[in-house]
Amino acid sequence: MLQTLASTRRLGILLILWFSATVLGGCAAQPATYADEPDPWEGMNRGIFAFNRGLDKAIIRPAAKGYTFILPQPARRGVTNFFNNLEEPFNAINSLLQGKPGLAGNAVGRFAINTTVGLLGLMDVAAHSGVKDEEGRERGLQRHEEDLGQTLAVWGVPGGPYLMLPLLGPSSARDVFSTVQRFFSPLRYFSSSEARRPLIAVRILDARSRFLSLDDTINASADPYLFVRNAYIQNRTFAIYDGNPPIEDMYDDYDLDMDE
Repeated sequence: MLQTLASTRRLGILLILWFSATVLGGCAAQPATYADEPDPWEGMNRGIFAFNRGLDKAIIRPAAKGYTFILPQPARRGVTNFFNNLEEPFNAINSLLQGKPGLAGNAVGRFAINTTVGLLGLMDVAAHSGVKDEEGRERGLQRHEEDLGQTLAVWGVPGGPYLMLPLLGPSSARDVFSTVQRFFSPLRYFSSSEARRPLIAVRILDARSRFLSLDDTINASADPYLFVRNAYIQNRTFAIYDGNPPIEDMYDDYDLDMDE
């Protein structure tokens, strides 16, 4: 009984830790414009956003700052590389489903090289492998993220309403399953739950630490909720179009108008 309660408590802590890594993950690029109309579920989303930020302020941000203080940058880079490497098989599968065999081969090659020569992915050897592009320039095998949400978008599934998830952060009706899959599925490589739990905690801290520099920008914005929402939508649109989205489609894929 005590062991069950302890396991439940640890799981709860891990879920709390995870939310902040994703709530700020949508802010890797600042949006150039903002949508004029509110999202359909804005009232609910704002409440969840405030809840998530409170948890981040109390637990995750202090822990992430401690993580960056203890581990030097090269070590943190290795941790990031390790978790990125675990996602490569999923990148390969989604690339194939999107009709991008070249990117699928790229992901397979990265996984093979980095898992072996790169010491289980701690070093991104593939990015410096000397592989040449079509113009003969040495570019190596660079990482390209492809997930289920992007695949569904390529298949014509609309983004739907923007959705702020408790603990998990920004998402949409289309991306909600991808939000969970992207983080937890790679850790299924580890059959033991005792092995997965510390890895989940480390991954959360690693992800959150990479967005610490955005805290001041978000807090200084006129409306932090709108900043995060539009940053997320812009990042997802860029990912779906492989970095070249039509300007007019930047927000059209998402239902941001309450009257429509």
